[in-house]
Amino acid sequence: MKHVWKFDDTDVVRVKALIERLSRCGLVIVRQRRNLSPNRPSISRQEFWLKLVASLLTTQQRSGPTSPISKLLETDPFPLGADACDCCVDLSEYAKDVLPKHGGIRFTERLPKFIALNLPMATGAEWEEVSQHLERLRSHDDIAVERAVANFVDDRFWGFGPKQSRNLLQMLGLTRYVVPIDSRVLKWMNEIGFPVPASPGLLAYRDYFEFVEEGLNELCRLAGIYPCILDAAVFGSFDGEDGRDWTEQNATW
Repeated sequence: MKHVWKFDDTDVVRVKALIERLSRCGLVIVRQRRNLSPNRPSISRQEFWLKLVASLLTTQQRSGPTSPISKLLETDPFPLGADACDCCVDLSEYAKDVLPKHGGIRFTERLPKFIALNLPMATGAEWEEVSQHLERLRSHDDIAVERAVANFVDDRFWGFGPKQSRNLLQMLGLTRYVVPIDSRVLKWMNEIGFPVPASPGLLAYRDYFEFVEEGLNELCRLAGIYPCILDAAVFGSFDGEDGRDWTEQNATW
């Protein structure tokens, strides 16, 4: 059995109009410069760990430019950075102490456990394996490769599913086609009349997530844009007029 995605001209026009309206949004500008660069960045262990923690923290909670999550991630030095975490005797307890100090962050009992459990994957031989997967993304422009690496993250890291694994890779600037379909994207999809029902419960299943992702990719192909740019525009549209709460400075993570 095979499904064929079909969109009409009205759908394409709406996507193009959204991209045009959000063209000055800092999130869109940074996404274009980073993810669409012909020379995608080499990822250090420190950068990977920062974005990994950011991906975990943004799970099922507000993460706009003025949110507690954003303020924590902009803290310098970042208290949950790789160097700080490496020095911890009990990383879970340390993270439990850090997160409540930045009021408004949810899941402060669960997230510290995931942070601690994931540190070994960013250390030694495990980190070498992760690096090899990230390198694959730097030299390919292919949804199949992006999806394979996203599935690797989903399978090997604690607290990650189809959405957050894509969120991590996208924040690293390494992906263009696989996108984190979150609550904002779901709302937008339902508002434009996306042809299949999309709910957080169904998107927890990898096969269904990839099915919906294929639809978004086809819509973007027809509109002549990359899915990562549509994702940035949709996400940014919820924060201020035309996403102007997002600047190039606060959109870096």
